[in-house]
Formats: sequence, C-alpha cells, structure tokens
Amino acid sequence: MVATVATAAYLAIGNELLVGRTQEKNLQVLTKFLNPRGIRLVEARLISDRSREIRSAARTLSRRADVLFTSGGIGPTHDDITTAAVAAEFGCPLEISEEHFERMSKYYKERGESMTAPRLKMVRLPRGAEPIANPLTIAPGFRIDNVYVLAGVPQVFEAMLQTLALKIAGGSARLSETLYTILHESRFAEALQGIQERHPESEIGSYPRMQGERWKNAIVVSDTDALRLGAVVKDLRAMLKSLKS
Repeated sequence: MVATVATAAYLAIGNELLVGRTQEKNLQVLTKFLNPRGIRLVEARLISDRSREIRSAARTLSRRADVLFTSGGIGPTHDDITTAAVAAEFGCPLEISEEHFERMSKYYKERGESMTAPRLKMVRLPRGAEPIANPLTIAPGFRIDNVYVLAGVPQVFEAMLQTLALKIAGGSARLSETLYTILHESRFAEALQGIQERHPESEIGSYPRMQGERWKNAIVVSDTDALRLGAVVKDLRAMLKSLKS
C-alpha cells in the first residue's frame, strides 16, 4: 500500500551524536528523499539512548507529522533500545520474525557463523509491524503505525530508505532557486521582508557564509509552483540590482 503524506518528522537516536563522537548525516539523506516527493520536513531532533526519551519523542513527533522517520538504535548491542522503546510506546510485544530469522541464519551460515543472542535481538520486531528491508546487512527495520524505524549507519539508512521509494508518495515537488550576493544582509533585510509579504506562499531565506575574507549571501526561494517561483526570483533580481546601483 502506498502512503500519501504531506509532512514528515525525523528523530536521530544515539548518545554518540550528542557528544560529537559521530556526526549526524542522515538528515540530509532524508531531505533529499522527501523533497522531490513534495513531503515537507517539519521537525528534526537528536536524542540519547534512553527509553523514556525515545518514547516521548516518538509519541510527540508521530502526532505532529504524517510520518516519522527514526535512525539508530536497532543493532545488536545493549544500547540499541529503539525497537523495544517504540514497541512499548505502541503497546506491541516483541516477537521473532520467522522470515528474517531464516534470512539472517542463512546469511551467517554462509559466512561460517551462527545465530547468537545479539543477532537474534535484531529480528525481534513489534507484533503487527511491517518489516523494512535492509539490502546491506540483512537486519530489518520496521514500520508501526506512521513510524518508520531505520538503522543509524548512513549507508544502511539510505539503502533502507530507498526500499520505501514506491511505498511513500507526497504532493508536488518543491522547486528552488538560489541567488548570490556579496551585499550584507542588513542592506537588503527590509526589502527582502517586503518581497516575502508580497509572496506569502513562497519560502525565502537568506544564508550568509564567509568566503575567504568576505561575506557571501545565498538567497534561496522555494515553492511548489513554477510561476510563483519565477515571480519571486524576478523581484529578488530587481531588489539586488537596485541596491547595487
């Protein structure tokens, strides 16, 4: 069944993210998946490996958005508690997925290894959950209600996300265009606000950064309608031209 959604939220789970040991990279992967499908990301959070925090965040974000994607905490170690926490929040007991038990057993047998308790942990899924395929390491994620639980390793997260490509649909893809200027934001802030007020359905943002010893600003406009986007870009070009003269 294809789920048609308009909004999404993202929950990254892991102590290593909060202390800076591991850089969070999956948010960018997720937005690249969502944007062409016209699905708007409304919130993203980083939280620790604590059951209470996972349950609270999953509850809040799954209610705020049409779908919630999580990453991290579904591996074999003691600190991988996402599966158990999400299952508890939805009141679903964990059960061994016979299908994935057989797949994983075969996977390790071909490598001269056997199923262990930690590996068995990875095929315990909430009762009634829909497994999400893992093309890289066999261990599945799962969907329960509107929550999609995926692995934290970026390559695995992306591979699992791509298996959902035909199962999640959105609205019109969001188009964008970027204009660059060396003008300081304070020079065009008022004019930019005026353009935003004239085009309330478009999103306009200014993003400064240092380039060498000089500031460079990227003014980004996005919209789902090409004509509206073009009208905003025209106004922005006129604004920048007038300020340079």
